[in-house]
Amino acid sequence: MKDCEALKNHTVVSHKSIDLHAFIPQRIISKDIPVKMDITDLCCKSCNVPLATVEDLIAHIVAIHGQEYDYSAGVCVFPFILNKDLFQCMLCNDKYDNFTSMLGHMYKKHIERAYICQICGNSFIDQVRLNRHISYSHVGHRCKICLKIFDASHKLDKHKQRIHGIQRTVECNLCSSIFENQYQVKVHMGKVHNVERYKIKCEHCPKICTTKGAMLLHVQSLHSDVRFECDLCEYKTGIKWRIKLHKRKHFGEKNYVCSICTRRFGRSSNLSAHMKIHTGESRGGQKAVKHVNTEPCNEMDLTPVPTKPALTAKDKRKIMRNNVLQVLIKSTVMPFRWLKSSYRCFYCYDIFQESSDLKNHQQVHVGDEIKEQAMNNYWESVVYVDISNLACNLCPENVTDLYDLIDHLVAKHGVDYNKDVGICMVAFKLDNFAVNCLACGASFYTFGPLLHHTNKDHKGTSAILCDVCGQHFKDGNLLRLHVKTIHENTGLLCPECGEKFETRSKLKTHQKNQHDLDKKYKCLVCSQTFQSHYKRSRHMATEHKNRQEIKCLHCPKTFVFRSMMMTHLRDTHLKVRNHICGVCGWKAFNSNRLKNHMYKHSGEKNFKCEACDKAFTTKKIMRAHFARMHKTIQSQMMPYEHQYVGH
Repeated sequence: MKDCEALKNHTVVSHKSIDLHAFIPQRIISKDIPVKMDITDLCCKSCNVPLATVEDLIAHIVAIHGQEYDYSAGVCVFPFILNKDLFQCMLCNDKYDNFTSMLGHMYKKHIERAYICQICGNSFIDQVRLNRHISYSHVGHRCKICLKIFDASHKLDKHKQRIHGIQRTVECNLCSSIFENQYQVKVHMGKVHNVERYKIKCEHCPKICTTKGAMLLHVQSLHSDVRFECDLCEYKTGIKWRIKLHKRKHFGEKNYVCSICTRRFGRSSNLSAHMKIHTGESRGGQKAVKHVNTEPCNEMDLTPVPTKPALTAKDKRKIMRNNVLQVLIKSTVMPFRWLKSSYRCFYCYDIFQESSDLKNHQQVHVGDEIKEQAMNNYWESVVYVDISNLACNLCPENVTDLYDLIDHLVAKHGVDYNKDVGICMVAFKLDNFAVNCLACGASFYTFGPLLHHTNKDHKGTSAILCDVCGQHFKDGNLLRLHVKTIHENTGLLCPECGEKFETRSKLKTHQKNQHDLDKKYKCLVCSQTFQSHYKRSRHMATEHKNRQEIKCLHCPKTFVFRSMMMTHLRDTHLKVRNHICGVCGWKAFNSNRLKNHMYKHSGEKNFKCEACDKAFTTKKIMRAHFARMHKTIQSQMMPYEHQYVGH
């Protein structure tokens, strides 16, 4: 049953009389799993005395009615007050968004795990979970070299290949060629030896393929009813993305570069096939066999120097952790985390609105042990660090840059730092009122926009650029996704008001905010729902006082987030105008307002009124016109909420 009220009514009506002495032994099979009980209207059945908790009920039936109760069994009951709008733990009063989260909390916090694994010491709530743990973790496929255990044979094979260099090979019965797996052998036998068993014939034409994937692409491309045409030539195909690949031939695009010989390719598959020339591997997965000349030779030995083995993800993570740990221990670099609109301590996850409070808090965490423990539990690829007060802990030499600090630690003090995985850290200089990008000098008033700017513009340079907007990308797949979402999906119309949007995400946001669709943000205390995370936070701060509001120092306005208060402060009181119009010199607070201002010079009127088709330069002016001139038909023609009109 989806509704708890329906469950209550069903239990009362359908199960009035039941033999509990016979029912309980059949259904309760483990003493370590508490029985879930609803105590909404809890009272004694013998004397109808209302009681608040299960403990009060037990004490009542023992003291008043003389019943026996064995307290040595521990927690036997999990009490709930079933309510579809409120999920609150009755044992500690914690609140949750759903029943599953609340139940998981109760199992984790309010039950003793009596079943302990004698091998590793982990504890479990029942014997079933303990047996499952032993079968997965301590019984399986053991590596004979390092004695490590794996729960699947393919994981053991991958471990032997990466760690011990042992390659599992399969040999062709016809020519003794060696392959990595049985699938590559089948492809080889069908392609090279023409074995009919491993050749796939097309049902529509004489085409023969050696893999199911190749046959699927062939059928979709040539024999599909849906046809896509190239607008530059007569090429046709049944697969849309093949048109994009085909157009590269017209434009001469070769975005995939070999890192060894710098040869360029139009497709990543061609680059992968080319790379096998440098690695000594032929196409199809077959390893090239090196023929050794057994006759004596007096010439110089031309055996190539073995290349350095590629680092695995586990190796890179281990190196990254050690690099950052060495810097944290031997310098004044301060690591930190960022979540939505707040700074977080790297070691204890405490939340701070001001960077100065975070810096003062760091004095609590002293010692190398806590830094080592934090890095052992860190799984991200980079660490955000503050270098406002940068200095070396080992000597008094003055260092101002993170890169100079690393070079100094390696050269002067012999610190173990491996640069094969990069710097592993992103440096910032945190300040309460302004933060600057250390790469380009761009200035921001809060850390959130700076972090977005850093990830977008300074994550790494690339030669793969968008022809439309000039943004660079790490590989061709990201570029194609960018073009598809930003430059190709133009003209998406809102079904409610007909407004156009560039992407589906912007259309979805518009529908949520202006047409009251999909209110998914539910208050954690009451039953109200909201269109956005901010509106719910504002409601909970004003109505339920769950967090302290931030008050402006110059006017009575209050804000939920510090970033919004800083925006209000700069715009209203400080009159910051850093964005200047190149035509008339007008100054704007941010780039969006300057963009709207530029419509006056260009004469563009992209916002039309749905009632009279009159066009306007900005959405704000169009909404004001609609509210003033067509207010009587507003509910039928354009259902904007009053809170958005006139903003």
